[in-house]
Amino acid sequence: MGRQAAGVRLVRLDDTQTLLAVKAFDKIEDLGPDSSASDMSGSDEAGLDSSDTSSSDISSGNTETETDKTESASDESKE
Repeated sequence: MGRQAAGVRLVRLDDTQTLLAVKAFDKIEDLGPDSSASDMSGSDEAGLDSSDTSSSDISSGNTETETDKTESASDESKE
């Protein structure tokens, strides 16, 4: 793997997984007092909002991004 900057986590996705979001923090303190580097790793569903997409949708690749929604809306308006 390559070098990592301080506070940067690299995530390896399987072929069947889709990256849904990216979160950036200005400072490591922005993570909160209860967070640590070990809290950021370990779970396949870390950082996912389960209210938006079920884990079965994520694992099967049945997700739709905001870009997908915008593109399909503009395609429909052309017809």
